[in-house]
Amino acid sequence: MSRLVKAIARLNAVQLVARSLFIEERLEDNPAFTTLSPSLAEIATKREALQQAITEAADGGRTVTAQREQRRRELKLALDALAGDVMSQAGDDAEKILGAGFFVRKNSRSQEGLPMPLKLRARISDHVGEARLDWATTKGAALYVVEHNGVSPTMPQPGPRWRRPRASGRWFPG
Repeated sequence: MSRLVKAIARLNAVQLVARSLFIEERLEDNPAFTTLSPSLAEIATKREALQQAITEAADGGRTVTAQREQRRRELKLALDALAGDVMSQAGDDAEKILGAGFFVRKNSRSQEGLPMPLKLRARISDHVGEARLDWATTKGAALYVVEHNGVSPTMPQPGPRWRRPRASGRWFPG
């Protein structure tokens, strides 16, 4: 599943103008995105207003700097809305998202699943009915779920055999 990345949250005003120009350029006459909300004309108007505010705020001053930040927020909100529209039209198609001038987040989910923990070792603890489990760190694993069977797997037993024990760290009561 491809996810659209806007990458505009931490941009300053000048960087936001450049990013907006790039996105407008990529969406201009793009056959995959014939109707957009907000339109490219609205985005261009907000970008031009921000460019004007940047020029006016070059000398400093609280009022013009506040106006520049207001124009930056307006353009950012418009680009956020545009990104949402692009995402809804493109779906999971990474080529369409990239063609619109946005980035695609790498899919972090593993396709093949995680391997068994390395160096898995069960040791008898000092307490009756408890075991201590140790395993090595496995790359890509954040959490393993431990289940145990209180009886022999070959013995017939009504109901589910495998249970998740209450655990504290790597101590598992049996």
